[in-house]
Amino acid sequence: MIRLLQKIDFVLVIRLMMGGMFLVIAWQFKDWMPAIFGVLLIAIGIYASKTKTGCGYGGGSCSINR
Repeated sequence: MIRLLQKIDFVLVIRLMMGGMFLVIAWQFKDWMPAIFGVLLIAIGIYASKTKTGCGYGGGSCSINR
């Protein structure tokens, strides 16, 4: 459990919180669209955390090149 908690970084926490909020909204309103979006956000967040790609990782993957 401690090794799992050590692998969680700030960007992953933000993505998991956003996905969790969508799942709560889906649960309360009994709607499938926010549930699917929340699950996709969580899955993409975990994948990006493992590969360290995307916005928040790599120091320039989201920036505008000048």
